[in-house]
Amino acid sequence: MNFKQKHRFQNPLRQNYGHICALTDLLEISKDKIHGVVCFMGNATFKTEVPKGVFIQGRYVNYIKSFRTEVFTEKEVGALVERIETSRLKRGFKTNRNHVRHVQARQNPLPSIGKTCPRCGAEMIMRTAKRGVHAGNKFWGCSRYPACRSTQPTNV
Repeated sequence: MNFKQKHRFQNPLRQNYGHICALTDLLEISKDKIHGVVCFMGNATFKTEVPKGVFIQGRYVNYIKSFRTEVFTEKEVGALVERIETSRLKRGFKTNRNHVRHVQARQNPLPSIGKTCPRCGAEMIMRTAKRGVHAGNKFWGCSRYPACRSTQPTNV
């Protein structure tokens, strides 16, 4: 549990749909051949009707078992897995960090007016200090943070 901490996360249904789209594009198959499943752990509650394919705890097992029609042969599954594995990005911290940055940039586009970083030449973006004596104040920060930690006050 994280008391007094807020964490934003992408809508799991949209994220799952994005994964389905990525798979269908990569594998060149139709979307009706993939069934998305989103499972919430813990004591999640919904304010609206729970959409199809969304489950709490382990209730997804019966849903998955309900599909009886064979969509791919074993040979086709092997070929699809091989295609996924050969197209996969290299595993590691750098790949994960780049993915997180990409998702954050899509979720929260940061304002910019074309300022460039004096250290590395990347774009400077408006940020807000979250802690310390300057908490709440705006400043210009390099878009390549944490690789480049260059900052400038807003009046520069």
